[in-house]
Amino acid sequence: MAQLIERRYATALFELALQTGQMDLFEQEICQLQQIFIKEKELMEILQHPHIVQEEKISLLERIFKDQISKEIVGLLVIMVQKNRQEQIQGVLSLFLDKVQEAKGMLTVVVTSAIPLSEEQKAKLQKKLHTSLQKQIQLQTEVDPTLLGGLVLRVGDQWIDRSIAGELQELNQQLHAIQLV
Repeated sequence: MAQLIERRYATALFELALQTGQMDLFEQEICQLQQIFIKEKELMEILQHPHIVQEEKISLLERIFKDQISKEIVGLLVIMVQKNRQEQIQGVLSLFLDKVQEAKGMLTVVVTSAIPLSEEQKAKLQKKLHTSLQKQIQLQTEVDPTLLGGLVLRVGDQWIDRSIAGELQELNQQLHAIQLV
């Protein structure tokens, strides 16, 4: 349910950005907002706190962002607080940026590996993904030593698990299915 709500808000903001010709401005401001929410964790805690009244939360948002970001994005934040959807703010911001990237023909691929990838490995992977997906690829890399080796790719909401841990788990499931384990 939360993802549906996030998608609706992100789509509405995206369509507004298209209609008003402010795609690049909104993209830049949303990136700034994300950084603020990451650095200032207390802000999100205040917005989600059940004992702080809605009017104070809205007033806080308007004071902080009035001259920093466009009135449309401030309006989105205010509406989300009024509808008690503060927990979905960051999801909406991320989905909006995904829509912008898709409109620009770009695709973000999250690559998780057991050890950090070298620049050469990143370049080769990016080239292969570009060739197979026919889109400009932006790689985000993460390290998870529990993978043991290999890669896990996340493209949108699809996961491609080619890690050793994933292969072992799949083998385990197959063995359980034929009742050898």
